Amino acid sequence: MKEKYPFSPGTPEAESLEAIQWKDRVAILQATHVYKDACEEALTRNHPRLEAFNNWLESSYENKIWYIQYQDKIKLVEDWIEILGDVFCLENETAEENWVDIWNHEGDSYFTFNATQRHAAEQGKRIPSDEDWTKYLEFLPWSEANRFSFFTEVLWIKPAGTRNTDGVTFYGRGYDTDLWSSTPSAGNAYSRNLNWYRSTVLRGSNSQAYGFSVRCLKD
Repeated sequence: MKEKYPFSPGTPEAESLEAIQWKDRVAILQATHVYKDACEEALTRNHPRLEAFNNWLESSYENKIWYIQYQDKIKLVEDWIEILGDVFCLENETAEENWVDIWNHEGDSYFTFNATQRHAAEQGKRIPSDEDWTKYLEFLPWSEANRFSFFTEVLWIKPAGTRNTDGVTFYGRGYDTDLWSSTPSAGNAYSRNLNWYRSTVLRGSNSQAYGFSVRCLKD
């Protein structure tokens, strides 16, 4: 069990501050070496992915060892997750359907490659590049299954499937999904495919006319 910081709720130190004015409490906390840790603990205590992240850490010895070594490289920040300094949204992007390059199907949105760029810019966000996706995967523990479980359980990337280039049919929903990168590739564009049957995260180059899911970073 994680040891409480001196000013965690319920500790004698925290209770002793109750009678002190708030501005004076802050001054006392800021004067201690535990201020930063106490703030980080308070920030992450109710993070929407905290339980999923802890479950992921507990799922293998490999994950625990990795986190001990690299815990300063991944943080739960408000309702985002920071990985290697890049801050991920917690949900896939959604947008109003326009029947040209954005489609909605059973609660998910599917974007063509060009639509991802416009949508991200309008939201003040950006799409991970192909190099970004490679960087995150190489950073996570070397087990393919552990990398896959991080993306599906902690980042909660859903098996939304793909909208076909015919603009009508959807396939792979429930066991497969593709995520756009921002990197074009000789008329196509790079993406990452997650497959729930094989627990893999694979690189692909696909027609920019496909409708894929989008997960953004803070710009």
